[in-house]
Amino acid sequence: MTKRATIRDVAREAGVSVATVSYVLNNRPNQKISDDTKKKVLQIANLLQYSPSFAAKQLTTGKSNIIGIQIGRYALRNTDHYDLINVLIELLLQKGYSTIFLPPIKGDMLEPQPNIDGIICLDLSQREFELLSNNYLVPIVCSDMIVNHYLFFQIYSDFSALPEKLADFPNYTVLSARPHNENYADFLAESLKGHLCFCDNAQMLFGHIRQTPPPYVTLGEYLSLCALLSVPKKNVLPVLSTASYDFPVTPFYRIDLAPKASKLIDAMFDAMARNPVDHDVRVSI
Repeated sequence: MTKRATIRDVAREAGVSVATVSYVLNNRPNQKISDDTKKKVLQIANLLQYSPSFAAKQLTTGKSNIIGIQIGRYALRNTDHYDLINVLIELLLQKGYSTIFLPPIKGDMLEPQPNIDGIICLDLSQREFELLSNNYLVPIVCSDMIVNHYLFFQIYSDFSALPEKLADFPNYTVLSARPHNENYADFLAESLKGHLCFCDNAQMLFGHIRQTPPPYVTLGEYLSLCALLSVPKKNVLPVLSTASYDFPVTPFYRIDLAPKASKLIDAMFDAMARNPVDHDVRVSI
């Protein structure tokens, strides 16, 4: 059996100290190491097929470089949430962080997962969030949730500017999936006043369409497609994410998910660094 290369092997071949190899491989910015030395260390580590064990890396840096993602039971029924998660995974990867999906929260029991540096949670109810925060001792950042707790960051979409974009329509109805997070659902209802109708399923959407005036501003792909099954295309104004695929009608408005994803990641790093910054961040559409 071929012996696995060690950090000492890399240091010996590169003619540098073990500490220098560790600094280079962990991309420590506070160490003055020449570009030539960094290149040499990385080349030799690659030639020797050296990769530090997870335990060794965590012992050296005190971090796992893994962020957990906790999603609510109904979060992925909104394709914008799915698209946001994809953007988050890509941006975290660029920063050297991997992601794992945490097991769904069921009932009142939760088994904390070890070896994660923080959690980004998406559309949890208040009870689910309290269960999560009581069982983890890592930074937690909330997306499309309002938890109103000074220890935790909350970053959420603010649709209060949507009525201005609809100024040319004397009447309209906004159709949205109901957020699982109660406080955020109340915030949306207040932001859109009497125009908002929550749809828990397609049948509820069809019921709202029968009882409310067009046009129908549909938040997300699923509701938009459902609405197009029952009313003329001209009466459907889809609000979709920029990551959405080809759509049968031209979207009324596209939401760029990148700013929200960037704010979520900035909040995670601020939380890990314990930086005293604003914990309540609204992202206007």
